[in-house]
Amino acid sequence: MSSFALPTVAGAICTFIVPPSTMATSVSISPLFLLAVLCFSSSPAMAQPLYQVCDQTGNYTANSTYKSNLDLLLSSLASNGSLSGFYNGTAGRSPDQVSGIVLCRGDVATAGCSSCLATAGQVLLQLCPNKGGATVWYDDCLLRYSNNQSFFSSTDNSPMAYLVNEKDIPEVSRFDKLMSELMSGIADRAAASNGSSKKFATGTMSNFTSELPTIYGLVQCTPDLSTNRCRQCLQKLFDVIPNLFEGKRGARAVGVRCNMRYEVYSFYQSTPTLRLTAPPASGGSGGSGQPLIP
Repeated sequence: MSSFALPTVAGAICTFIVPPSTMATSVSISPLFLLAVLCFSSSPAMAQPLYQVCDQTGNYTANSTYKSNLDLLLSSLASNGSLSGFYNGTAGRSPDQVSGIVLCRGDVATAGCSSCLATAGQVLLQLCPNKGGATVWYDDCLLRYSNNQSFFSSTDNSPMAYLVNEKDIPEVSRFDKLMSELMSGIADRAAASNGSSKKFATGTMSNFTSELPTIYGLVQCTPDLSTNRCRQCLQKLFDVIPNLFEGKRGARAVGVRCNMRYEVYSFYQSTPTLRLTAPPASGGSGGSGQPLIP
């Protein structure tokens, strides 16, 4: 596991963690941007991505058939993806075939989704020039393209990245329990969204502490995943929490098929799908659920 700490601002430090599965790829990130996103701001930044991965699966040349197919695909992903927030497609034929997938955050409006996807395609070509495959994440969207011919037959969530707010959380055991209950609850709701164009859910857990009264959570899967595969995908993200995020105020795990985030401040736009209230710290167990219609 590789990580680096970002500069301290107002007593907070954020860390960017590169998971082992991406260590062989070329990656870059803006420390100051991550600091703003993870510690203090929920405002999206369109020009600067959260993170990108440049695949090491071959290169293309500027005037090649593959590049022409990639340009067609990126245009198609942006225009079609903005309609429902999710789209996958292919351009060209082997050996110059390129496949791609896009996903916008479930509470992002059509205009914001369209803008994010258009920017993602343009920026990714600059960040990963001549690469046969690449992935970029923003607050509002994800875009991945690949020269892997088995792209659509896989539900693998890689590449992935983990980002953590390193500011410590008080009452660690209580926080972990309440956060786990919240994330499990919204994961169940997102996964069960059969027939919906979005497998997306948000939630809150109130009555944590007087200083930090509410825990906020968000989960999402690509809508083509089954209920079981979506829930399993999210659970794999949750499983790393004790090792990577223990005792921290917020964290995010992003992949191609599912993602999750929790914080002690509001960072999403939608009305919570699930609202829970924690029992007093002195006793009781579990929160009282109040599910809402999205």
